Formats: sequence, C-alpha cells, structure tokens
Amino acid sequence: MRRRRPAEGDSEDGHRRTTPVMFVRQSVGELKKVRWPTGSETGQYFIVVLVFVLVIIGYVGGLDALFAKALLDLFG
Repeated sequence: MRRRRPAEGDSEDGHRRTTPVMFVRQSVGELKKVRWPTGSETGQYFIVVLVFVLVIIGYVGGLDALFAKALLDLFG
C-alpha cells in the first residue's frame, strides 16, 4: 500500500496547517463563547484572592520567624 505524498502545507499526520488568519478567526470565535464575570463578581474574586494571599503571607512569615528564632537559639 502506497502512502500519499503530503501536499504543501500538510503536516505529517495529514492535517492542514492553520494559517494566521484562520487562527485569529478561531480565537475570536472561542472568545465569544466565554462567559465574562460582571464587575461585582470580579470584586468578590479580588477579595477572596486577597484574603487567601494574606493568609499565606502570614503562614510563611510565621514559619520564617519560627525558624529564625530556632536558628538564633541554636547558634546563638
């Protein structure tokens, strides 16, 4: 069985390569499907992320202080 020779622009798996224009069209089409958050939802997400980041900063800062004190007590 003979394999067909790929045409210009075909990839090894037989699919045509996407042109830049087609890529932009497909990207715009996909972005139109996105459900964008409202302003109030964005504000709520911001508050949730801010609180989470502050909790993590406190946790890491507490560990840092604990280890610093332990090392100072150990090595004087």
